[in-house]
Amino acid sequence: MVVPPLTVEDPSTALWDDTADVVVVGFGVAGACATLEAQSHGASVLIVDKFEGGGTSALSGGVVYAGATRYQRDAGFEDTTDEMFKYLSMEVGDIVGSETLRRFCEDSAGNLDWLSAHGAKFAGRLARPDEAYDAALSAGASLYFSGNECVKRYAAVAKPAPRGHITVGPGFGSKGVHLFGALRRAVEGVGTRFLFRSPANRLIVDTHGRVVGIEVSSIRPGSLAWSVHRLCERLYHKGKGNLYGPPARWLTRAIGWAESRGVTRRVRAGRGVILATGGFINNREMMAQYLPQHLNAIPMGSAGCRGDGIRLGQSVQALTRMDCGESGRSLLVPKPFKFGLLVNSEGRRFIAEDAYGATIGHEVLQQERHVAWLILDAAQFRAAWRLVMPWRPMILRYRLRALMPLVFAWRRSGTLAGLARKCGLSVDGLQETFDRYNDCVHRNQADWLGKLAPNIVALGPGPYYAINCSPESKGFPPLSLTLGGLIVDERSGQVRGVERAVIEGLYAAGRVAVGMPSNFLVSGLSLADCVFSGRRAGRSAALGGLRDSPPSVADRDEAARPTLSGKVTS
Repeated sequence: MVVPPLTVEDPSTALWDDTADVVVVGFGVAGACATLEAQSHGASVLIVDKFEGGGTSALSGGVVYAGATRYQRDAGFEDTTDEMFKYLSMEVGDIVGSETLRRFCEDSAGNLDWLSAHGAKFAGRLARPDEAYDAALSAGASLYFSGNECVKRYAAVAKPAPRGHITVGPGFGSKGVHLFGALRRAVEGVGTRFLFRSPANRLIVDTHGRVVGIEVSSIRPGSLAWSVHRLCERLYHKGKGNLYGPPARWLTRAIGWAESRGVTRRVRAGRGVILATGGFINNREMMAQYLPQHLNAIPMGSAGCRGDGIRLGQSVQALTRMDCGESGRSLLVPKPFKFGLLVNSEGRRFIAEDAYGATIGHEVLQQERHVAWLILDAAQFRAAWRLVMPWRPMILRYRLRALMPLVFAWRRSGTLAGLARKCGLSVDGLQETFDRYNDCVHRNQADWLGKLAPNIVALGPGPYYAINCSPESKGFPPLSLTLGGLIVDERSGQVRGVERAVIEGLYAAGRVAVGMPSNFLVSGLSLADCVFSGRRAGRSAALGGLRDSPPSVADRDEAARPTLSGKVTS
């Protein structure tokens, strides 16, 4: 539980339980990168973590977004940072300054090589343009089109290139564990000290408001509280970052009970505190306050994604942008879903069905009453069932997610008109959309919304099925994560203050802060930003901070820029 900051008159004479040049709070990819960078610049580092490291990073797909890399060249693609910049400008918008985005693009290949130097493995085995993450893994690929690069309106601006670099590692599952594992070994190899099972609950500041340390509640190893904390964390993460409902609430309460039994420890940070604690998707109170439209979604985040780092920043009057979040609605798994027609209440298509999931989720929220139904014919519905059968290679959580709509969220009718009435759709609108789409297929014409040619398949005779794809669908809820948080100086990663340019001694990296994916998420962009912002914060904290960049548009008061889905519109 985060409480108001503690003020000490003289940090040099105050009583401390431990001390380091830099204290990193949160040990995921962002925290690991910050640690390695700070230590490379001569700073001693102590890592504090609520659990024992990994966080959402270890539960993720291990995809790092990067351009102009040697792995792309190995796969036969000559990408450039200019093309990457042009594409990301459409996705990132003005959530960060153009100079910062340009620097991110120019650094991306170097950051990938930096990860490789610390033990992470990547390769240039290319997936097909229409293959999603799961299909790419099934095909043995490690490089894929992870966003909207091939969508018509994006391809008209920037040359499509596969920039989703999947970490290579054994096993048929999400690869984030291998990316974090490599960084963990690198961090342990440079002699970093750790304080595990020690949730941070208070910042310590001097009389000038500079952050000089942090207070944690450290659970004693071997105690009953330690055992409960460890067991509940492991059970929580059996859901691979997608646990919700009563099980999540029960485990969260038990974790909170264990943390309340911790012993207070105060750690001095001689040069700075770096917050890298992740987002707040698993804090229902914060979600209700900032992103209520995403409350029904399945959360994407670890048990530690409860907004502790954001609350710590807010306790010292940090500037925040909290209305940024995604509810993804991918129709790429199982494959026949992307052959169908996604329509709104008027029976009209509004986006290509093979678009990136976050893009579809965003567009669904723009429709009247958030209505969205996926229309399939009988052959497509049966094919979807066959593809999720146990003998098909598929990551378990993806299989369960694909099964949900096929079991719980569909309606059936022998005719389109009957289906439209069952779903509350315009009968005439749905029939017109159906006829127009099939006519395009038969005439071999391009899809008017830009669906890729291999995915344009005529719908055959009935019976017809409709799958409820609205964000309120209890049988097929979307996946959601938070992308807002503390606003930082874009040169240094120092946290900006409401009444001052920066809060001295306080830095933020990863999803605790506003960054590259905060306007719009592309697969791999979040981890790439963790590397970029983590290295930035670690370097700046070790060197004492840099403040030579102008404020970005994200520094404006978020209340002055309301949006439906929590994004800056580009």
